[in-house]
Amino acid sequence: MTSNPIKVVFADDHALVRKGLAYLLQKEPGIELIAQAANGKELLTLTRDLEPDVVITDIKMPFIDGLEATTHIVHTHSNIPVVALSMCDEPKIIHEIMLAGASGYVSKLAPCEEIILAIKTATGGNNFYCTHTRPKIEAYKKEQARHNAYGQPKPLNDKEKEILQCICEELTSKEITTKTGLTERTVNSYRKIIMEKTGSFNIAGMVKYAIKTGLYILSFLPAFVSIFSECLDISDAIDCIA
Repeated sequence: MTSNPIKVVFADDHALVRKGLAYLLQKEPGIELIAQAANGKELLTLTRDLEPDVVITDIKMPFIDGLEATTHIVHTHSNIPVVALSMCDEPKIIHEIMLAGASGYVSKLAPCEEIILAIKTATGGNNFYCTHTRPKIEAYKKEQARHNAYGQPKPLNDKEKEILQCICEELTSKEITTKTGLTERTVNSYRKIIMEKTGSFNIAGMVKYAIKTGLYILSFLPAFVSIFSECLDISDAIDCIA
């Protein structure tokens, strides 16, 4: 039995790019380009109406850019992965769209076969960076990690605070899904964003941030000591809640 083709919606404000990708995908068995958009606003409408298997989007577009469109799609259609396809070569921007929930990034300078690989990887539930981008984004992540270790954490929005409180209460992603109404994929995306913003490397780091900033209040010291028994000594624990 032949499996159904992967349905793709693509957004780019340049007609030549849209035609080029359409030609590429037309020759690829197992992939079907079902619609194209010239801006982020059109992309959101097409995604809502057609419910594709994967969305490919440029980053810089009129009306609604790719970053905002990705954020919206991830939160409203969390089962639809998003792959960014752009000339943008700035690691910070690429990192931001991945934090927004994109499942992949492909440079327009990358070989054609990499966009095909990105589509298949994203629909398989995994993230993808093209070979042109991967070294730059990995270097950027390391630099950000060093900066976050010594710099000021970024403020969390209300939803991120809610998720962080759930994490502090030792809820699993599935339990957070039940409590908040979000999908498990969206919850996991929030976990990554919170770790990035707080400069944390694990759950213990996020909980420590929540306690230090007053986002989570412990009812008694032993519980706090238990949470951090593997990464803090008792003086650190007392200092955090003082």
